[in-house]
Amino acid sequence: PLLYASGAEEKVIRVFAAPATFAENMASLSGVRYREKPLTVAEGACVPTLGLSNKAVFQGDDGGAGGGGAGGGAGDGARASAGAFETCDQPMLGNFSRSSALRAPPQEEYLLQNTLWPEVHKLYGHGNELFAMASSHDGQLLASACKASKAEQAGLRLWDATDGFKPLAVLPGHKLTVAQLAFSPDDAWLASVSRDRHWCIYRRSDAAPTEFAPFSKHAAHERIIWAVTWAPDSRSFATASRDKLIKVWHWKDAAWVLREALPKFEASVTAVEWAPVRVCRAPDGGRAPDGGESREFSVVAVGLDNGCVEVWLGAATVGAADEAWSWHCAQRVSLHQRHAGTVKRLRWSIPARDRVGVPWTLASCGADGAVRVYSVVW
Repeated sequence: PLLYASGAEEKVIRVFAAPATFAENMASLSGVRYREKPLTVAEGACVPTLGLSNKAVFQGDDGGAGGGGAGGGAGDGARASAGAFETCDQPMLGNFSRSSALRAPPQEEYLLQNTLWPEVHKLYGHGNELFAMASSHDGQLLASACKASKAEQAGLRLWDATDGFKPLAVLPGHKLTVAQLAFSPDDAWLASVSRDRHWCIYRRSDAAPTEFAPFSKHAAHERIIWAVTWAPDSRSFATASRDKLIKVWHWKDAAWVLREALPKFEASVTAVEWAPVRVCRAPDGGRAPDGGESREFSVVAVGLDNGCVEVWLGAATVGAADEAWSWHCAQRVSLHQRHAGTVKRLRWSIPARDRVGVPWTLASCGADGAVRVYSVVW
């Protein structure tokens, strides 16, 4: 099912489910067909008068199509401009719009109403404001953490997404706020990094897939660790810190050990994201000529406290994959294209078939309130 969990400056996790119209319109616009039906059969969602939660709206709840008032006016504009939205006025439920056969990207005024998802769960348990969350790639688990000033508040909470988000466990390990959580691509590990300058690794039980247990803890950096990301093979992960370093940790001899540190950056490293696939380049990292010798490089995107975004390539020495890799900066965002504040998160989108000249997409969000999308051409 299409579910989204969110946290804010409150102690509650809110879980939302995609309504049928959203899934249908996304499939129509993107060409991506969802393999499962949405969790609910709601047509859309609305915000009730004086309400704090998005409520599901089902067929038969219209209360009259295209009525007057603010809802009717917005609907008339939508029909005149795009011919894709029907608006219903509900005195008891508030105003909502129902989309049908959307064929072109809607404008902002439509998105404000027509991308509402109904809220299906509220998750309680944290004593302070939410700060970090992550979901497993198989969609079975949700991990969360809140602001903390002592160990009793810094535990990670696990929730079972397959059983109504039932609470599963509280995982100890940190003493201060957990800054980021990340499941490994194979979902066998859960990594957390914290203001206490440590990372913790939790291992999934083979006998009970919903159970995780503390496996390893390490004092990794001299300052706050802001971010963590996993390599696509789940055998390495990288941590990023205010000490201006990115360190790469590797699974060797049944333990997580430091393999190398990238050269020191010009500012605090606040975001890092490992690309899910590798890229083929010439042995020196340049563009490989047609038919010429090529080599696979790991790709890592880096975000800095000064708003800069960089792309780094790394590769192992031939025949020494467990030894320190060599890394170099392959691309760097120009001054006028960088964020005006701290880079908070980075995400890759890779084309289904990686070909020379086909750009990868890198999205970033920053403390300046902006989302920037870059094309990375190899």
